[in-house]
Amino acid sequence: MKHRILMIIGSNPATVGFTNNFVSKYQPIGIIQQSGGPEGDGFVEIKDINSKPKFQSSGNNIAEDVLSEVYDNIYVDNPSDVIHFKVPKGRLNKDEELKKQIKDMNVDIIISHGPERIGTEIISMAKYGGINIHWGLSPTYKGTHTVRWPLLHEKPEWIGVTIHKLDRNLDTGPILYQAKPDLKTDWSYRHIEYSLTKLSYDIVPKAMEEVLSGVNDVINQDLSEGKTYFSKEYTDECELKLNDKYVSKQIENYLLNKKYLDEGVKLINEWK
Repeated sequence: MKHRILMIIGSNPATVGFTNNFVSKYQPIGIIQQSGGPEGDGFVEIKDINSKPKFQSSGNNIAEDVLSEVYDNIYVDNPSDVIHFKVPKGRLNKDEELKKQIKDMNVDIIISHGPERIGTEIISMAKYGGINIHWGLSPTYKGTHTVRWPLLHEKPEWIGVTIHKLDRNLDTGPILYQAKPDLKTDWSYRHIEYSLTKLSYDIVPKAMEEVLSGVNDVINQDLSEGKTYFSKEYTDECELKLNDKYVSKQIENYLLNKKYLDEGVKLINEWK
């Protein structure tokens, strides 16, 4: 049975790279793309899969190399069959015409990576709700920049990705899977963030199939734990501190003490 999948994504290379990987396995009926985020990213286009270029590493250790996917545009079979919505930041939950079109699409499930918080009105339009990719280990690190905050707190052992069901709040939904990346000392925080997206290439399809079949083993978050971080808390001083030398030193110290430090971090529904 072919399910009716709606993707709601951002516009940075990671969200577009994830989309290209996902659509190589599943054909969504629509893609809502949001722009205007903190990185100032622009929209991309949906093009025919036959025009998709082969991914090539830059050879210069840029963060995008971690994705192992192209991110210039989105490439699908029969682009005319995929509805493409381009939504400015702040409009996702306010655009009444967009919400009407989503309702008319009879969506089975939403796959989310990188947009603003999706409101319950939109989530409820999907028969099985939605799944979100969160760059952070909820409930300890919810919200924005939750790869960078563990580094600022000198706790790189708390870096990871959470795949969870969408609910009314930010990164608080029941957890499907969590995973941690294999950190490298020559990575920046952006490399780490993009590595979490790449981990999601395999996790999200399995999580989606489980949700659609009703056999998923979700665990509700203890929301008395952790904190939700907001963009306004991440100052210019934070950005300056997270230079490549600082991040490399954090990773180096973590790898030297990995076994001990990892004992203090219990993943919820750990992906194996």
